[in-house]
Amino acid sequence: MSRSRGSVQARLEHLLGVQAQRLAGLRQAGQCRGADARVTSENLNLIGLLRAGLEEGDMPGIPADAVGYGSKVWLQNLDNLETSAHRIMSGEAMDLEDGHVSLDSALGSSLMGLRVGAKVEARTPGGPRRFRIEGLETLHELLDALEAGARPPGTSERVEKLDLEEVGL
Repeated sequence: MSRSRGSVQARLEHLLGVQAQRLAGLRQAGQCRGADARVTSENLNLIGLLRAGLEEGDMPGIPADAVGYGSKVWLQNLDNLETSAHRIMSGEAMDLEDGHVSLDSALGSSLMGLRVGAKVEARTPGGPRRFRIEGLETLHELLDALEAGARPPGTSERVEKLDLEEVGL
């Protein structure tokens, strides 16, 4: 099942407002250095990146049960058995330090539409690489977790200074 870009945009806009209000409330209460403020700042940063990527990308629908834009994918490299996690993003809306991969890259495009357990070969500039999808969090699952107030699985511990203008507030 795939959901429309418009419905995802609406959810991101709603969550951006909710998280911004939450952060403002924490700041007003003098709790801007606590764990809740850090998580809320991380959520705002991620939502802002997802929104920016969605606005620039050409995505008719985003799968709710397979790898698509915004998905976080846990991969096992079948050549060296190392595991890694990557979020599938678009263009300028990427944070390479957080493991983001462009949906237009060799790895990103080879993963699109696949599910947990699938094996894939990506023809990267460094040569072919083989992977198995070990875990998947779709964009819809991420948004569900954010709406429920949970910290998304695998959220980075690294928190950067939040610039509300960068996320459109």
